[in-house]
Amino acid sequence: MSQADIGLIGLAVFLLAMDQRKASTGEAPTAMTKSPKRVAGAFLLILGYALSTDFIGFYVSTAITIPLVAFAFGYRNPLGLAIATVIVVGTIWAIFDFGMSQDFPAGRLWER
Repeated sequence: MSQADIGLIGLAVFLLAMDQRKASTGEAPTAMTKSPKRVAGAFLLILGYALSTDFIGFYVSTAITIPLVAFAFGYRNPLGLAIATVIVVGTIWAIFDFGMSQDFPAGRLWER
């Protein structure tokens, strides 16, 4: 078992304990979401992201999906969406591709 696995298990146990503590005090549970359509839309976007990563590649898919998911959850500022997309994709590239020399899927469309 890796350190990441142990960390995720620890986080899950912590969150379960916090939830049980709240329940034991009689606190009313809060709804998981107030907008199930947004959650369903985001799920479909993530499904499309997973499929498009294979076809058009990781970076292009990520650059398209980040603003779409943010838009689905109500963030509408185009400049903010563009800045967030550049920061996230640029950080992923800097850490994994540049810093660690890891290649992400280029996509079947570009490999021909």
